[in-house]
Amino acid sequence: LVEASEGKVGNTLDRLLLYCFHYDPASKGYVVMAMNVMKLGGLTTILILGLFLAVMWKRDHTSSKLG
Repeated sequence: LVEASEGKVGNTLDRLLLYCFHYDPASKGYVVMAMNVMKLGGLTTILILGLFLAVMWKRDHTSSKLG
């Protein structure tokens, strides 16, 4: 309650869960926000692909120096 009164929303995991789920008064519970889940999935895919490509380019660059 103290964190809420200061405008804070818990730790990073809490923020992530609140980004993907919203309270729906009609169903009296939390529902998945599909668009937000898809955005996070796309961002994760881009980050993983970027990291993979960076590692591959680094390996290629260092192996071409040795050859």
